[in-house]
Amino acid sequence: IGDAISRTGAANHVVASRDPHLAAMGFYWMPLPTLSQIPFVLLLTPFARAQFAGPATSALWAALTIPVMAAIGRAHRASERTTIALCLVYAASPIAIWVAADGMSEASSFFFLAVVMLGYTRWWRNRLPGDLVVTAIGLGGLMLCRYETILITAVVAVLCAVMLPRARWTRTIALVSLPAAYLFVLWLFASLLIVKDPFYWYKELGRIGKISGTGALVYDASHVTIVGVARITVLFVALFGLLLFALVPLAVRGGWRSTASRVGLLAPGFVLPAFLALQLLRSTAPAAARYYYPSWVVAVTVALAFAGDRSSRPLATNIRTGALVAAATVTAVVQLLAFANPRISNVENEGVLFAPVIGRPRPSPPDPAGWDVQFAAWRHLFDAADPLLARGDRLLLDTDSAPHATLFTHHPRQLVIPEDRDFEQIVAAPEGRFELIALPDTAGQRGSRYYASLSSIVATATARGSWQKLASYGGLTLYRFVAP
Repeated sequence: IGDAISRTGAANHVVASRDPHLAAMGFYWMPLPTLSQIPFVLLLTPFARAQFAGPATSALWAALTIPVMAAIGRAHRASERTTIALCLVYAASPIAIWVAADGMSEASSFFFLAVVMLGYTRWWRNRLPGDLVVTAIGLGGLMLCRYETILITAVVAVLCAVMLPRARWTRTIALVSLPAAYLFVLWLFASLLIVKDPFYWYKELGRIGKISGTGALVYDASHVTIVGVARITVLFVALFGLLLFALVPLAVRGGWRSTASRVGLLAPGFVLPAFLALQLLRSTAPAAARYYYPSWVVAVTVALAFAGDRSSRPLATNIRTGALVAAATVTAVVQLLAFANPRISNVENEGVLFAPVIGRPRPSPPDPAGWDVQFAAWRHLFDAADPLLARGDRLLLDTDSAPHATLFTHHPRQLVIPEDRDFEQIVAAPEGRFELIALPDTAGQRGSRYYASLSSIVATATARGSWQKLASYGGLTLYRFVAP
């Protein structure tokens, strides 16, 4: 996925470039999914395999989520058998497998969302101050992964507060929301210092949202109506978090206050779909399946909390917990069927992995040359360029159009890229500063803000020599400076 490998590219620029520095991570995405890849980038870069840092990191985050879920079951005294069953269903679910493998931000955000639910559900049951601290820490970590945490923080903080007498509401809301609020303000301040705009991320989100397509084919974005948006929202929550709906009857228990607090546990699973519905109405975001994945995490964590409910009749307790496991299993099967449907999974192409599981053909790549055609060109280019870089040559290339380009070389410190703090000066006075240039040939890459400058350099001859074409590699041309 392009977004995933772009994050890995940013992590590579931070630590394995000619000019390593923290600001090279960029200020569009929240930083933790990128920065957490750095250990794997450092490990894999010497082997020119840094592109696998993303999946390695998301797999680790996904694995760490399972013990948090198990801790929720233990905290609510759910039976060991039920806790193991629900954790296994989650771990084997298509969503959990996909986010573990795709290198995106979902895996890290799922871990912290599970931590939020650990503290939140324990607070609901026990009302211990330490549980608020756990909730706050989870929200802080989640804030470093996803901007939507702003909404989740507001909802969870208020729901934690209303479980107490009114006099304690303000203090409770402040305690729960403080880490997330602090980290968000810190992010704004860093953006102000580095890119001179604290809301750069917001403007970029709006720009990308408007050009990122319409999402799943099952959604008709050409005729946006409230009914149509409500239909797709309910459909996607049902496809990826059906268990969430099955938990609603179990939430209706005791008086109205008890019912309200139990229903409130489900609220984080509905916050993001509701926000996405508003974005769909404004046509500022696509109806992509992965935006609805978090409902599954919330559903399983609440199921683990509800599994701790006890009845005076052991048979009734066993039936209820068995129904929870069955509903979770059905949800995982529905996810598999959804991912295998190309009208639902056409954005991220989850069907590449899951369609063959039920005997359906894999979706075809958009380019007949294959799924990795945009990366193969860089691999071939560096097969030729790396021997030259090893002897000291420097290569100028444009990561504005190809942020992943640096992942395929054994010698990233020999590259001159836009993330380097002296890049503008080098491009303005290039003579003698580098020996190689990689120039993109495709129309999309020519839209880069640096394409004109690089083309001008290649076309200019000096008394010292001129740029000569070495070879082309599927949309890329490698030039070398040659003396007369």
